[in-house]
This record gives sequence, structure tokens and C-alpha cells, in this order.
Amino acid sequence: MQFVLCHRHAEVPGRLDDAQYPMLRLSDDVLQPVSAAGTAGRPLHAIGQGSGPLPLLAYSDASGLGRIMRARMRGLHGDGGESAVPGSVAVVFTAHHAVLLKTMALEGRGVAWLPRSLIADELRAGTLVAAGESAWDVPVEIRMCRQRAEMSPVAESLWSLAVGQHVKTTQ
Repeated sequence: MQFVLCHRHAEVPGRLDDAQYPMLRLSDDVLQPVSAAGTAGRPLHAIGQGSGPLPLLAYSDASGLGRIMRARMRGLHGDGGESAVPGSVAVVFTAHHAVLLKTMALEGRGVAWLPRSLIADELRAGTLVAAGESAWDVPVEIRMCRQRAEMSPVAESLWSLAVGQHVKTTQ
């Protein structure tokens, strides 16, 4: 590994945090619960609405976003138990990558918590719509991690450039 781009949530330490890799916070994003749009632009599936279980498009156990979502749902529930989503939930599809969950959401298969940066065009076009109130949004950071050992001159230059850009944008 020279570099890894990953999502992080302040309350959910990741594997790279535990290993104390050098990290740079590049940006912020939000995991937003979304569904395909139905009639009148309303969500086909919505949190706390509907007659049956909420069809959930979930991240796999190995996914960093999956770890964040599981921890946040337990935290919102307050007792460390099951999901905080009201009513029953049925996981109808599991994937490691947000792009695949986005495809399933666009097909109307259920609700997925997706990075807003990934779905901005679909939200503007109305093909995906919010499936819950903004209280269900999960803020995340986008981080760049690097290996601790010295890297090639090109990789070190890229790290220095990223650090320099980050310093300029945060001052």
C-alpha cells in the first residue's frame, strides 16, 4: 500500500486508525438514505413508512462504510442493539461498494445510505430522493492514508502536493 482513500467517521475507528498510518483529511461527505423516486417524486421506499419491512440495501461486513453504518445505527438506537430504523428492516441486497448499492437503489430495490458526492447528479435529476429526514444523514470524512515507510520520489511528491493543497484550503 502506498495510498488509500477511505471514508471515516469520528466515532468509528477504522483499521488504518488503529495501525496509526499518516492520514490527511481531504474533504467531508454525507451518507444519505435514498430511494428511487416513485409517483410525484416521493420515495418508493422510506424510513418509517410503508406496510412491510423496509427493504435495505446494505454494505458488506468487510466494507468500511458498512462498519460506519452499523455503528451509527446502533448508536442512534441507544442500547447497542439492533438498527435504529423504525419498524422492521429486511436486508434485500448486500455489496461491498457504494456504486453497486446505487445501481440497486436506482432500480427501486430498496433504501441505501450513499455518499452524497456519489449521487449528486441523481438527486438533482430526481431519480434518487431522500428516503428519510436529514436526521438520518451520517457525516463522514474522506481521508487519504499513506504508508509509514518512505515511498518512491513520485509518491512522496504526491503526498507533499496533497498536504500543501490541504494546508492552503484550510487556512
